[in-house]
Amino acid sequence: MFIGKWCVIVAMICSTIAAAKASDVEERRPHWSDVAAMKTYRDALFSHYSICSNEALDRMISPGEVKICSDLYLALKLSFLNGVTIERYRGMSPVTKRVAQQKGYAAFRAWRHRHIASMQ
Repeated sequence: MFIGKWCVIVAMICSTIAAAKASDVEERRPHWSDVAAMKTYRDALFSHYSICSNEALDRMISPGEVKICSDLYLALKLSFLNGVTIERYRGMSPVTKRVAQQKGYAAFRAWRHRHIASMQ
């Protein structure tokens, strides 16, 4: 009985990760100037990424799930850079990608810090 419930829970989590493809999320990326929509968008990305992160702590996730989680994390970081979409990012030179990654990560960390502080 326990194993059956565990399998159902794992299947639900895997389907949640699979449903959270970054390409699907990127298509719904609002315009940069729509602050409320960008907040909702980032919250959704962060929520999906948190599921991925927690799952990776609990079990070995599949290569497909790793790709999805990595794409979600990239989409989250890029969401802080005006005009930088995943498609545009993939066409950048390695040096430009590194700069985008660093700036996006720094902005994400600041956002996350503010996000956590506002919850306390």
